[in-house]
Amino acid sequence: MKLYSLSVLYKGEAKVVLLKAAYDVSSFSFFQRSRNS
Repeated sequence: MKLYSLSVLYKGEAKVVLLKAAYDVSSFSFFQRSRNS
């Protein structure tokens, strides 16, 4: 099982802001549709 996530965050004065996020969950079987149907 492989699960990839990449997030770019900016640490400001008061809070952290999520600038960009990318996910590759294709290798994680929970997110794949069943091929038995």
